[in-house]
Formats: sequence, structure tokens, C-alpha cells
Amino acid sequence: MPTPRQALKTTVEAEFTAWLPGFMRERFGLAVQPAPSKSDLRGFDLAFSLNEDGQPRLILVEVKSRWLRSFLPEIHAKFEAVREHHPSRIPVLAVPALSPRLRSELRDAGVNHVDLAGAAYVRERGLYIDVDPASIPDRRSQMRASHIATDTALETINPFSDAASVVLRLLLSDPGRAWRIQDIASAGTMNPGWVATIARAIESRGYATRSQRGSGRESDLQIADPVAALQDWTDVYTWRANHMTSYNVPFEYHELTQRIRAFIENISARGASVEFPVALTLHSGADLYAAHVQHEQLHAYVQANAFTELDERIRIDFHGKAADRGEGANLHLLQPYYRRSVFVGASMRNDLPVVSPVQLYLDLINYPVRGKEAADVLARTVLGPEWSLSSEQMRRLLA
Repeated sequence: MPTPRQALKTTVEAEFTAWLPGFMRERFGLAVQPAPSKSDLRGFDLAFSLNEDGQPRLILVEVKSRWLRSFLPEIHAKFEAVREHHPSRIPVLAVPALSPRLRSELRDAGVNHVDLAGAAYVRERGLYIDVDPASIPDRRSQMRASHIATDTALETINPFSDAASVVLRLLLSDPGRAWRIQDIASAGTMNPGWVATIARAIESRGYATRSQRGSGRESDLQIADPVAALQDWTDVYTWRANHMTSYNVPFEYHELTQRIRAFIENISARGASVEFPVALTLHSGADLYAAHVQHEQLHAYVQANAFTELDERIRIDFHGKAADRGEGANLHLLQPYYRRSVFVGASMRNDLPVVSPVQLYLDLINYPVRGKEAADVLARTVLGPEWSLSSEQMRRLLA
């Protein structure tokens, strides 16, 4: 019986087998069909024959159900071996979804690639394809479609899912600490056995290392490559995954922050059941760490049990009006995609609650209005010093 990892790989291979010939025909007018003999695979997962001006060529496809940067050295070496020994053959990496940043990295490394969104890059003798889809698919559906198995096969575990990401958030919050599995479970209110499984998945990706002292729940776990972890995370997350309700409120930005502060003080005085019913993010959150971008927009995550009360306060006391599609709005409430983990590491700064630097970076990096610029400032002033990043690590993070 196939393992979940094997079943997932088989499913993705079948998708590309059915999809690739039509894509190549309709987009480029190329006649591509599955190669008839398994002997053509030569260590690859799929093989297709390409009839180019009467000259048959072989496309060798390496399939990955998801892409991790740790795969790159092996893939690069494999492709170079094909080019050296069989220059007429065309090696291609196939992954269901590749972010713009990953596609750029693969292109720079000379790795031909294709994904199911229609991105394609192939540069071989006599063949050059470079397609960047005009519209990127909705990342929310991509995240929700991520292959998260109930089995413990490491490659099928998504360390960036809501509950699982608590482990990474804790490790990144204190990079110098070697965490016992039991301590992580206690801090995150999680089952220790499940935390141990997530820990193995994180370790297998090179994000963290485990000590040799102890085993299972007694072993230590410490972040090893925070840059790789954060970059891989940004490739599968966007702030648009949150549900946003926008308002047009007749107050200046500093007045909005004062009113939000008063709301928090009021709800806290009544003995709120959660420490942070609200936490600022995007540029309004960046202001509290390293102000850099001038703006008049306030974005705040709101706990589910506080949303109705704050929504009513905005409409009555703030004189706010709902803004369809955010047009003309200056106040935005986000009901978080990460319902459980988004408030992990939140803190008070200047008497205002703000999400952790990690969550703030995740939200900013793909925000269209100077988000990358603000994320880079956050990386230089907060994440880099907190994680004691070297100049080479900072270069990787800012790339």
C-alpha cells in the first residue's frame, strides 16, 4: 500500500501527464506526448517526446509536489548531467505552484521549470520558452489546497499551516534557545506528540536542528536557518488570505490609533478572555517597530469574539461607513486566516498592540503599496539583529 507521500507524488505526476501536452500545444504550438517507453525516464519521473520540425527530442520531467530550496543543489546537478551527457534532451522541473520569487531563483540557477498556473521557463539548445502568467492565481485557494496529511509522512506535513506554524513562531521568537518539545507544547497549548512530528518536519527541511541529548519529547529543538524558513513561508502566504472589512472613518490617522487604544483599554478593563483582542499589522504595525512609509491606513487583526463589538463601535462611535472593496477606506479589520497563531508573539508598543515581527514581515512582503520596502526595513532593523544574521544571511533575506 503506498504511503501518503507516494500517493501525493503519484497524483501530481498524473496531473502533469494530463496537463502538459495541451499546455505546450495551445500555448506554443508544440507537439508533445508521453514517451512510450519507461526506459526513456533515465531517473526522472516523466518523459515526453517533442517533435520539433521533424526532429524528435525527449523532455525529462522531475516532479515535486512542493518546492523547497534545499532541493536545488541536487536538481541543478541532475540537470547539468543531462546537458553534459545527452545535450539533445530537455530537463524540466514540474511543481504545482511556484511563486514569482522561486521562479526567479530557478531561472538564475538555470533550472527549467513549469507549474500548473502556466508559468514556464525552458532554455536549451534550439528551444527558448519564458512565460510569466499575466494573472497570479488566488493565493488563498492555493494555501487551503496545500497538501496537509493526517499521516506523519514528513513531506506531506505543512509547517506553515495555522496550528503547525506555532512551532516555527516560537523558535523564531527566541533563536538562541534550544526548546524542549514539552516546553513548545506547553507554550503553544499543543499535544507533545504532534509537536514532535512537526519538529521532525521542520528539521527535515533544514529550518531547525535537534540535539542528540534525549529523544522524542525530551530532545531539544533550535532554529538553524531562519532565513530559509521565512522565505519559504512567504512563498505560500499572503495578507490577502485574511478576510478584510473596510470602513471610511472621518478621523485622521493619529485619532484612529487613539480610539483603537481606548477600545482596547475598555475591553481589557472588563476582563477580556484573550490578551490581544486586536493587533496592528501592515504599515500601521510597521510604524511601531520602524516607521518608514508615510500612510493614512490602519490595518488591525481582530479576535473573533471581539469583532462584533469593534464593528459596532466603528459604525456608531467612530461614525464609520462600510467601504465596498476598500474604496476610500482608511480603517481595515482583518479576520485572520491564521485564526489560532496570528497573535503568537504579539506585544504592546507605545501602548498599542502589534503582531510579532515575523507575522508583520509575512504580511508586508507581498503588500502592493511599498510593502517590500517596509519589510526590508523591518528585516534590517528588527529581524536581522534579533536573529544575529550574518551579512550573507541578510543578503539572502533582502534578495
